[in-house]
Amino acid sequence: MELANRIWGFAKRQPKDALILLLLIFFFILTIIFWLRLNGQQIRLPFLEQYIKVVSEGTPNTITAKQLNEYSRIVGKYKYRCKSKVKNHGGVCEISLVTTANGLQWKLQGNRLWEEVKDTSGKVVKQVTLDIPYQWQTSWGDFISDHRIAYTYEITKEDTHLKGYAEGEVLDDNNVKGNYWQLPPNEPLFGSFEFRRQTTHFDTTW
Repeated sequence: MELANRIWGFAKRQPKDALILLLLIFFFILTIIFWLRLNGQQIRLPFLEQYIKVVSEGTPNTITAKQLNEYSRIVGKYKYRCKSKVKNHGGVCEISLVTTANGLQWKLQGNRLWEEVKDTSGKVVKQVTLDIPYQWQTSWGDFISDHRIAYTYEITKEDTHLKGYAEGEVLDDNNVKGNYWQLPPNEPLFGSFEFRRQTTHFDTTW
């Protein structure tokens, strides 16, 4: 009690000095808290919760809760289909978040499960279920505006390796639509794509 009275007396006699001292103590404590947070300690204060660590311990990147919410809306498992003049194909894929030296991005990994071959008129003449799915993944993926995404991707087949680029629009939390360009020299192709969030693990067909 005596110590509290002395502090209160000092504050009344020297209000400016007391305020400066209080601010110095506050920033000293804040510095310690941030240091502990960046080193993996779970120190939780309401005004710090806008900063959320989303990467494994030892990675320095942190992002704001607003950024996390913007990007995480597309995280999850989807069924997808792609259409072109030559053929249709589709399967399942999953979007996750990653942090890079350039900030937050997202990663997509997928498996092509089926194909539909078309004739010269564009009519589907053959449907094929792939016994060995084609694996593919993004090498880069990000938002290019509030509701538009872009990504580069690679497809691994038994006899060839394909690369492509795509842009799309996030229609809502469950649907993304856009166009893709499979780049030369191997099997160049242009078409549209659609992602729809899976309702269950077995929700793979359209």
